[in-house]
This record gives sequence, C-alpha cells and structure tokens, in this order.
Amino acid sequence: MSPPAPPQLPASLEATGRSTLASEDEWDGELVASADLTGCVAERVTVSACELRGVRFTGAELRALDLRDTRAVDCELSGALMNKASFHRVELVNCRMAGIDLSNATLEDVRVSECKLDGANLRFASSKSTALTDCSLVDADLAGARLEDVRLEHCDLRTAQFAKASLQDVHLIGCELEGIRGAASMAGVTISPEAALAFALSLFAELGITLEAD
Repeated sequence: MSPPAPPQLPASLEATGRSTLASEDEWDGELVASADLTGCVAERVTVSACELRGVRFTGAELRALDLRDTRAVDCELSGALMNKASFHRVELVNCRMAGIDLSNATLEDVRVSECKLDGANLRFASSKSTALTDCSLVDADLAGARLEDVRLEHCDLRTAQFAKASLQDVHLIGCELEGIRGAASMAGVTISPEAALAFALSLFAELGITLEAD
C-alpha cells in the first residue's frame, strides 16, 4: 500500500487563542494550543491547514466536521461526537480518543500514531489510504465499515467488531486479535503469522466450530 499523503501545512502558522467554537466556524492556517473546548456543540465546522496541540474536545458534539491538512498532537477527544466527519490528509499523534463517535465518517490519507481509541464507534465509516501505528482499539466498533488500502501496525484490536465490514487491501501487522468479532467478514485481510491462532479461534467460535482433543 502507498503511505497516506501528509498534511499540507503552511511554512508558518498564526498562533490563536481559541476558546469557543460555533457552527460553521472556519479555522484556516492556525496554531491552536491548549484550548479547552470540552462539551462544545457546533455543526459543519471547517478546520484547514492547522496544527492543534493539547486541545481538549472531551464530549464535544461536532457533527459533520471537515478536518483537512491538519495535525493534532496530544489532544483529548474522548467521547467526542463527530459522526459524518470528513478527514483528509490528517495526522493524529498521541491523542486520547476513547469512545469517540466517527460513525459514517470519511477518512482519507489519515495517519494515526500512539492514540487510544478504545470503544470508538466507526460503524459504517469509509477509510481509504489510512495507517494506524501503536494504537489501542480495544472493543472498537467497525461494523459495516469500508476499509481500503489500510494498514494497522502493532495495534490492540482485542474484541473489536468487524461484522459486515468490507475490507480491501487491509494489513494487520503485529496486532493483537484475541476475541475479535465479525471475523467471517474479514475475507482477504492480511495478518501476521503470530496472530493466526487468535484469529482462527475467533473465526471458529463465530462459525460454531468446536475443537476437541483425541
């Protein structure tokens, strides 16, 4: 697979002291650091060519967020509602995203590193040219998701849900797959040899196959 295209950021960014967020706001070419937007409610916000550092979006409701050419580092997005979001050329580093709702989102050219997405809702999301490295997705829900040209390396996918997902050119390298659900929907996926047993046991359980010793 080809690596995700990186964010196209300007050589210099304007530092701004953002403290509020309203529907249809537009952030462009900004450096936003340590802003606390916990619980904010806004729709159709556009963030373009920005860098976010230590910004808190805990429990925020940001439906139809348009995030493009943006890097987010050390941000807090746990419990954020971002269904129908659109991410293009986005990089997320060391962000806490447990329980985030990205259902029906579109993710293209997205790189996620050292992030926590336990319990994330990615139902019916569409992801293309995406890479996740050293991330935790325990109990994440990808039911009905469409994944194309996606690579996950050293990620924790224990008990993640893939029922009725569509996977094309998806690689799970060095990932933990114990208790994964919806294994029968993962035809064509590439996994590491060391994960084969955990994956097979999940598939057997789903198909009602019982192992019995002689």
